[in-house]
Amino acid sequence: MVGSVMRTLLIERNFPATSVRFFASAKSAGSKIEFGGQKIEVEDASTADTSDLDIAIFSAGATTSRAIAEKYAKHGTIVIDNSSAWRMNPDVPLIVSEVNPEDIANAKLGIIANP
Repeated sequence: MVGSVMRTLLIERNFPATSVRFFASAKSAGSKIEFGGQKIEVEDASTADTSDLDIAIFSAGATTSRAIAEKYAKHGTIVIDNSSAWRMNPDVPLIVSEVNPEDIANAKLGIIANP
């Protein structure tokens, strides 16, 4: 449900992306998701090559985020996490865009928590 809302918001707000990829568990990998008039194949979040990503938005729950967010961030990807996994980590800023967007600069791990 959260993922579908995220996709809708990205389209409605005309988010500037040259390409979009979707990731999920191995169980869901291979399925297709419609986005912007295209059918995009879902990739396995644990095994996909993510070295070319600029931004990754995680809405997969705390367990999944703890397991793979740092892997994505180590490649230079900015991870925006919607779970509770990183909210209490002092190296991960908790960002509310209307309140403290400047704190994004404090994302030492390359991960940003979103309440």
